[in-house]
Amino acid sequence: MPSHMIVEDLRQGWLVRLDLDPTAENAFGFRVPLACAHLRSRTLGPAGRWLFQRLMADGAHPPPQDG
Repeated sequence: MPSHMIVEDLRQGWLVRLDLDPTAENAFGFRVPLACAHLRSRTLGPAGRWLFQRLMADGAHPPPQDG
């Protein structure tokens, strides 16, 4: 999410920043796979588009093509 849209939420503690390093391991010493899914009949909103683009930029695999 763009920082200027959530700066107040971060300041208030309603949101926290997440480390999205795709090579990071969690406290238990293993990586946790992450998937992103949505209905093709509904367009992603700003946050969904941002997350999808970020996951793809970090090396996620593209969604399968129909047919």
